[in-house]
Amino acid sequence: MINKTLSKTHITLTLWLLITSLTMSSSLNTVSIYDALASHGLPIGLLPKGVKAFTLQEDGRFEAHLDQVCRSKLDNQFEYKKDISGRLTYGRVGNLTGMESLELFVWVSVNGIRVDIPNSGRIHFDLEKGVHKELSVSLFETPADCVAVSNPPSLELDRLLTIKGVDRVIEYRRLGHKTSRKDVM
Repeated sequence: MINKTLSKTHITLTLWLLITSLTMSSSLNTVSIYDALASHGLPIGLLPKGVKAFTLQEDGRFEAHLDQVCRSKLDNQFEYKKDISGRLTYGRVGNLTGMESLELFVWVSVNGIRVDIPNSGRIHFDLEKGVHKELSVSLFETPADCVAVSNPPSLELDRLLTIKGVDRVIEYRRLGHKTSRKDVM
């Protein structure tokens, strides 16, 4: 009799835990990427309009999906790949993939984003090769329109610049020097 009662209690407890965890994981996924950004102290315009699917895990890892590669123009031009992922913590996006910034005629990966706490009105982008960039948070108050990219004519130029001179340009900028296109060629 005691074994049957313990067995029923064990089954009931197991079912309750399963239902609770399913409810919690589905409630995380009913949040939009824009809600998730806002709840983490980040501006909702970090990602463009048109995110079709989004998942958020309890540890802050997320994936967002667009129908196609697209570009938005703010003070700078950003390119968003079809799949964007990273890890949200309060005031930060880390381990970011799928977002690039146009820097001196070259597309450079954005690896992380952070806002100052308390808010200074500035947002910081950590780009590849140790380059950092700072913009006004107000540029990211609303999700930007994103224009589809289909075989951009500048792609070959980007690759050529990457091969011939991006390391030099990035090193110049990291050291605080101004560069021009002739420095790359």
